[in-house]
Amino acid sequence: MLNKLVIKIPKHIVIACSAWLSRLCTASVQFLVIGILLPYLGKDDYAVFVLIVGLMGWFSLVDMGLGNSIQNFIAESRGRKKNYSIYILYLGIISIGILFITEFLLYIFLEFISEIFLGRFGFIANSEASR
Repeated sequence: MLNKLVIKIPKHIVIACSAWLSRLCTASVQFLVIGILLPYLGKDDYAVFVLIVGLMGWFSLVDMGLGNSIQNFIAESRGRKKNYSIYILYLGIISIGILFITEFLLYIFLEFISEIFLGRFGFIANSEASR
């Protein structure tokens, strides 16, 4: 019975529902983590934790959609039965360039950035915030 129902549901609907289910599970786990971490860390330490996790999310956007773009180029090349290794090489070069530029900018501006984000927390010494 269930097998016949699954066969009748279009594949794109199943994929979309699984994506929404994944988001729901992620949100639920995040709410549970808040309840677990807040008593142990306290408000100030938890604020630093949330700040770091939030910044990691923003840093994940640094790839600027390169992964999705290369996936599209590879799929198109495979469909046309062409070689796609040059796209992978270009992506590697671009990714390494972005990595070096990001590291250089972080090295230059880290002291200013840490003062902006961590300067309000009194329990973090200024010398620790700029490390």
